[in-house]
Amino acid sequence: MTAARQVLVVAPLPYLADAVVSWLAAAGHDVRLVRDFSDAKLALDLEPPDLLVTELKLGAFNGLHLALRALRHGSRTAVLVVGPPDAGLSADAGRLGARYLAEPVTQLAFQAAVEDALGPKTDARRSPRKAVPRLPATVNGLPAALVDMSYQGLRFEMAEEDAGMLRAEVTVGTPLSAVEFPVRPIWTAAGDDQGMVSCGATLAMVDPESIVAWRDLVDAAPGGTLDAN
Repeated sequence: MTAARQVLVVAPLPYLADAVVSWLAAAGHDVRLVRDFSDAKLALDLEPPDLLVTELKLGAFNGLHLALRALRHGSRTAVLVVGPPDAGLSADAGRLGARYLAEPVTQLAFQAAVEDALGPKTDARRSPRKAVPRLPATVNGLPAALVDMSYQGLRFEMAEEDAGMLRAEVTVGTPLSAVEFPVRPIWTAAGDDQGMVSCGATLAMVDPESIVAWRDLVDAAPGGTLDAN
């Protein structure tokens, strides 16, 4: 069961507003919807939410301005910015401490990004998440490191200059397995080290052999459990 949180949604576009509000409400969150930057700024100042979900394009301003305002409070507010696929904007959001979700937005991708932004209290993973000691890996053949893993997904880090190649689906490889695994990036943020980008992803494979191989990799990888449900 997902723990209810206070979520402020800033969405001028009706189709996006309707979708994300319904998804958040279905997950049990308390949702407030505003349509423009001015109302959002006032709402943030009066009662900082647990999560701010904002479109990037907000007239003369943008969602990154709101992210900066929310995070300046030094508050518990997590920020998720929704916008067009753009590695530069994603990196800018990460430097502010926000997550960036590229359009088009699906319910699965949105829910995963919300769960990651809000943290363990709303984590809906069906298996424990294992922290691994920067396990060497490749993403579409480029150097990367796995940071944590579960049966349903993973988080990896790679150089910021390489992160521009992240697409709807990429392939992750590691010396611990002969199998390369297709995954779907869900969110990106600033990495633990300067010049690095952190990316959360869900598994994209459907064949039983690859799924079993991934689970074997998670079980065999060194590290310790971060959380469980």
